[in-house]
Amino acid sequence: MRPSYRNSLTRYSTFVGAINIVRKGWELNESNGRTLLALLLHMQKVAANSEHNKMSVENLATIFSPTLFCTGTVPALPQQQHHLLHFLVENPRVVPFAPPS
Repeated sequence: MRPSYRNSLTRYSTFVGAINIVRKGWELNESNGRTLLALLLHMQKVAANSEHNKMSVENLATIFSPTLFCTGTVPALPQQQHHLLHFLVENPRVVPFAPPS
């Protein structure tokens, strides 16, 4: 395989995995959806001050994705979870129950 094809395949697999996790988000009840939204908005504020606190979106995703997407003793799809949390922190309004912007 050519490197560019392999990268495209990896990104596609990551995207599909992230979409499947997002679908689970639509199954959240309202209370959990609003809690997730509040957490993501807070992480967005933390990341906005990364020059002072060294907590970029990337660092936040690395630290919190195993906890937020805990599926048992062995992490399921850790790379996809990391990318998903990175996306959600940058785009929290995609979470159900988010007020329109």
